[in-house]
Amino acid sequence: ELLSLPSALPLSSPLPLSPPSLLCSQLFLSLIEDLFPGLKAAPMKHKAVEESLAKRIPELNLQALDTWVLKVIQTYEMSLVRHSLMLVGPSGVGKSRIVETLHKTLEGCTADPLLPPMVGQSHRELKMNPKAITAPQMFGNLDVVANEWTEGIFAALWRKANKDKKHFTWIVLDGPVDAIWIENMNTVMDDNKILTLANNDRIPMLRPNVTLQMEVEDLRNASPATVSRAGIIYVSLQDLGWQPMVTSWLATRKGGERDELTRLFASDGIVPDLLEFIGRECNMCMACTPISLLSSTVTLLEALLDAFGKEAGALDQQVIGRLFVYAMIWTVAGILEADDRAKVDATLRAQTDALPACAPGDTVYEYRV
Repeated sequence: ELLSLPSALPLSSPLPLSPPSLLCSQLFLSLIEDLFPGLKAAPMKHKAVEESLAKRIPELNLQALDTWVLKVIQTYEMSLVRHSLMLVGPSGVGKSRIVETLHKTLEGCTADPLLPPMVGQSHRELKMNPKAITAPQMFGNLDVVANEWTEGIFAALWRKANKDKKHFTWIVLDGPVDAIWIENMNTVMDDNKILTLANNDRIPMLRPNVTLQMEVEDLRNASPATVSRAGIIYVSLQDLGWQPMVTSWLATRKGGERDELTRLFASDGIVPDLLEFIGRECNMCMACTPISLLSSTVTLLEALLDAFGKEAGALDQQVIGRLFVYAMIWTVAGILEADDRAKVDATLRAQTDALPACAPGDTVYEYRV
């Protein structure tokens, strides 16, 4: 068992990884149990933070899903031991919400000398997309002819954040990782904590007031040297799913309308079956996560319900059902080619009677409500 462990875990250095980032938490914990039989490591408790988090979640109209709440706690724990961290996972799994919720949670705590300095203090976020600009625009450009230095966007944010001693500032780089900009961050992410610019400026990090955080989909373009410098929290699709997002949206709708939509979005209803059918039997034109598709569904459905509600007042179940199916076929099943759309049409007709009778050769996509 000891000999097989290095092949399963990259133990080149103490791992700055949360357990779920290693394939899955069950595999990680089973390996630990094999190495240390009979020993159980109790999870750390953060009473003040956990109590504040329990209050902030309903205030923000979020759902207290255990796996997602665990990610908030892991991000907090990682920020205590690492000055640079990465939230890795596909779009829509709640990475931004994790950090936003953590900020509100820490601000809602009461400051205590026995707690870490960031607890009970004001937090702010400076966010940018590093892939939206070039490396000189991000870090700065030195004109060798005129000997003039133009400060980059990230360099300006970094300088501003490290002069502010009143707030705890999180500099968020929200965008794909590439070797051009991420390698320039190595001296910031390692123990030096210094941003070195091309004009020989060296700007040190003000810890614990400043935290560097990155939100990325994957680390395929990051070198091992970069990955080993950051604390990594992996957020998978299974940690959140689409149901909590829909539940939060349903809470914003009116009574009778909300009850009917809750029935339509039920876990044993059309939505899970349609998602499974599309993933198994159809070829999507582009890769989209289920939560991204359902996010488009509720956005379109909300616009349709509001528009029809202004004209007709309270909507009956039949109208809501037809609007629901219409929103589903143009979002969840809207990224399919014509042949696959015909398959979706046949599948939906077997599950609901909200579809119109179509002429031969037509599908529901030729009709509107």
